[in-house]
Amino acid sequence: MDRLYGALLWSRDRLLPFRETRKHILKEFVGRHYSDNGAEDRVPFNLLKLYTNIYLRMLVARNPKALVTTHVQALKPLAADLETWMNWRISTLDLDRTLRTVVQDALFCMGIVKIGITAGPEMQYEGFTHYMAEPFVDPIDLDDWVHDMTAKRWSECAFMGHRYRMPLSAVRSNGLFDGVSSSGQLRREEIQGQTQRQVNEKADERVTSLQQD
Repeated sequence: MDRLYGALLWSRDRLLPFRETRKHILKEFVGRHYSDNGAEDRVPFNLLKLYTNIYLRMLVARNPKALVTTHVQALKPLAADLETWMNWRISTLDLDRTLRTVVQDALFCMGIVKIGITAGPEMQYEGFTHYMAEPFVDPIDLDDWVHDMTAKRWSECAFMGHRYRMPLSAVRSNGLFDGVSSSGQLRREEIQGQTQRQVNEKADERVTSLQQD
């Protein structure tokens, strides 16, 4: 466990230059007047903002649509039902908003999305509620992301993961958070809450500081 924790911290350090470059680009993107922590120079016409808006409209104009087909005649009604349900679920997920976030991240550095089905009971995560047995699609911020930086390709990564926030009551009531931490045995009843921070463990500034300053 200690070796894994050390590898996670080492990989986060290796990702620091990429996070810093992305933060600098985002400051230019929001401009000087967005917040006290925006761009330093006055730019009368923000070409970076114009470029991003044009590509976002081209790449993610609206929610995607599902198409389910089959060559088996008896399964065609089932395929039609599945297609209808998928298109309904995509609309309830606001998938277009998630895709715009991820595509914009990809234009600036790397877009990351987590896709899955909620296996346990109802769970609150980053301000959203995930219901049991329901699919979810969540964007992952680069400031919260870590992966094996020693791997030469994605298929060789020994680990990938990200930091996320949950209500303290939800953590203490979930048995998945009983385990071993870097300091020894961890009991979920002993977990303490934390306030939202504008810096990471190494004191590098997070992009959320752009909207909080």
